[in-house]
Amino acid sequence: HLRINPACSFWVPRHELIKFSPSFYEKEGLTRGTLPKICQNDPGISHLGASVGDIIRIERTEDFDAMSTIAFREVIKPSAEFNTKAKKK
Repeated sequence: HLRINPACSFWVPRHELIKFSPSFYEKEGLTRGTLPKICQNDPGISHLGASVGDIIRIERTEDFDAMSTIAFREVIKPSAEFNTKAKKK
């Protein structure tokens, strides 16, 4: 387990949990399964308590111009291969 919360780091963009909702996909003009993926046990979101299928909103702020970009990721369960590699370390 991590001893620090990555969400408190200046270098980690803000992550926000959006519970799964078909209306999100309609509003954004997307279909389920088309968003980039993020593993449920990713250190950047593990403190959010996300479930498989939930959506993560990521807000990145650029230092030089204070502009923000928004990205979305769909939460997936960790693959068996990922779990095996993590346990060997």
